[in-house]
Amino acid sequence: AAMAAPQGTPATIQALIALLLILSLAWGGFGAWAVAQHSSAASSLAHADGPYSSDAQHLYLALADADVTITSSFLQDSQPIAAGQMAPSSLAARQRFRSDLISAAAYLADLRNPGGSPQFTAAVAAITGGMPDYYRDVQTATVEYAQGVTPAGDSAMEVASEDAQLRLLPAARELYLLENNAVTASSSQATSLTTVIIAFVIAFVAAIA
Repeated sequence: AAMAAPQGTPATIQALIALLLILSLAWGGFGAWAVAQHSSAASSLAHADGPYSSDAQHLYLALADADVTITSSFLQDSQPIAAGQMAPSSLAARQRFRSDLISAAAYLADLRNPGGSPQFTAAVAAITGGMPDYYRDVQTATVEYAQGVTPAGDSAMEVASEDAQLRLLPAARELYLLENNAVTASSSQATSLTTVIIAFVIAFVAAIA
């Protein structure tokens, strides 16, 4: 019995040293992995997901402004003109409308598909295919109003408004939601509570050992 303790003590110390070594390696490996994961998520959030979400938001706003601008101009053009008065100019509205569409096309070109989503591809296709139709219907309404054919202008205006409200804006909203979800996912990865809990458990076990 007297010899057992001295012989057992080195073995116990060696076992504890081995355990601490394993825990140290686990802590180091986990720390490196956590840093890499959080760094990747933070980089994606700062340089990709965040800017793409902003582009998607501006895309929606540009299309919405184009629709409001040209629809307001059409409503003004459809009003009867008193004898001896000139029709109000719609030049500024048409210029703003074209500028909004150019901006929308630029924002759309800047977007990237988060995770290869088929909804993203479908939404982009809806906008890419819908914008030429929308512009053509607006031009048709503009010509009809300019020629004084108000009923035909009203009909073309309704078609153009449907292009925007039923096709372009819903697709732009879908793109914004998808990009915003990517931002949320990256933010969650960069500030993961699970990672903090695992790190705490490893540190707690090492402290006990």
